[in-house]
Amino acid sequence: MNRQNYTIQNDDLLIAITIKKKEMIELGMKYGLTDRRTVACSQQLDNLLNTACEICEPTDGILNSSPVLKKVM
Repeated sequence: MNRQNYTIQNDDLLIAITIKKKEMIELGMKYGLTDRRTVACSQQLDNLLNTACEICEPTDGILNSSPVLKKVM
């Protein structure tokens, strides 16, 4: 994967994570943290965060140098 595509994918992922985080906070405040809608949104956020972790393994050095993934983590 070239560096430009990597950056574009990470930007899209960061946006998706940010949107999902806001959605989860809103659902938690409106319906409570244990409501099925909040829990489902939290699981979706977990999947996005897991994807971010899979894209960058700490051993490749990119995780430490990527400001995009630092914001996610």
